[in-house]
Amino acid sequence: MELPANAECNNISPYLYEPECGTCVSSSNSSEGETDEELDVEEQVLGPEPSNWCQCGKCVQTTVIESVCCCSIDLVQARMMEQQVSCISDHEGFKSNCLNHWVIETSFFEYLQREGPPLEDTPMNETYRYVSYRRFARFIWKHLPKHSRKVLPLCVVNAIRQAFPSEEYCGFKYASV
Repeated sequence: MELPANAECNNISPYLYEPECGTCVSSSNSSEGETDEELDVEEQVLGPEPSNWCQCGKCVQTTVIESVCCCSIDLVQARMMEQQVSCISDHEGFKSNCLNHWVIETSFFEYLQREGPPLEDTPMNETYRYVSYRRFARFIWKHLPKHSRKVLPLCVVNAIRQAFPSEEYCGFKYASV
């Protein structure tokens, strides 16, 4: 389709939907070869000490994004009140639904039916952790819309990782650009 000869084409904005640059000031104290973006990532890797944000006593130091305690989520607190526990990882419902090998195995078969088999080289415990995380989300939030994500409390993540350990796990790392 051709535009009429008198049509204006100069209101094109090629970078209209690109994110704007924040504070792109170069750092004079950065080591050689290290960009400002790499410095920002390093600063975000470790969050504050758990004593500053953890109320259940079972969280460990992690990234800023993952620094969530079970006591800071209202729906989790409501579940904790059911059994008067100070951490959701002590709740019998959590242990039964998210840490019981037989329950996770049964949920895994449901996952297989819905999603198909995982890749051949995917370790079974990795798949079990994934299923367990999903079961916890269902236990707390009942139903989450598709593509809706919630940060799980760190005490829950740690308990699931202990129940279904990974021989290769090295912790959260940012993707290299």
